[in-house]
Amino acid sequence: MYNVRHDECDWTRPISIEKFVFVNFFGTIFTKETLELDINAYIEIKSFKTELKYIKFKIRRKLFERILNL
Repeated sequence: MYNVRHDECDWTRPISIEKFVFVNFFGTIFTKETLELDINAYIEIKSFKTELKYIKFKIRRKLFERILNL
C-alpha cells in the first residue's frame, strides 16, 4: 500500500507516491508489487490529467510495467 500526496497549493493535483503521507493526503494505491522509491523515499508524479471517468498520471515506464507484471 502506498499513499499519494497532493500539491500544497492545489489539492486536486497529486505530486508524489510515498509509503506514508500525513499532510496533503490525496489517496491510496494498493498493489502486491513493491515500488522502487527514489533516494528521498518517493516517486514524483510528473504529470496528472483527468478525463471524464478516468484519472491519468505519468510515472516511469519501468515502474508501470512492474506494477502490471508486464
